[in-house]
Amino acid sequence: MNSDSKGSILFVDDEINILDALTRSVRGLNLKVYSANSAKEGISILEQKDIDIVISDKNMPGMGGNEFLQEVARRWPETVRIMLTAYTELNSVMDAINTGRVWSFMQKPWNNDELIINPNPV
Repeated sequence: MNSDSKGSILFVDDEINILDALTRSVRGLNLKVYSANSAKEGISILEQKDIDIVISDKNMPGMGGNEFLQEVARRWPETVRIMLTAYTELNSVMDAINTGRVWSFMQKPWNNDELIINPNPV
């Protein structure tokens, strides 16, 4: 957790309405919330801020969620990585676990209670 004892979370999704909904779902928690609408923007935020948890969509244009979370795992190995996806095909799940070393998967549409409980490391 970052030094000011307030946990931080970064949501990455190419759909602005999804980012807004995710941000609303953690409102009231003791979290500093960041959002990015691309993997490139997410990396830029990670380079500037101390982020505890990253929740990323799997399917995004440009750099997809698996590749993005691989980069997060390589550069910020202590950051918890969670994949958010509308798809649950086994090969995609296994790829994300093996290459992006994701901590957890969440399926769209998500349950707000699951989202709040899921990132336990904070």
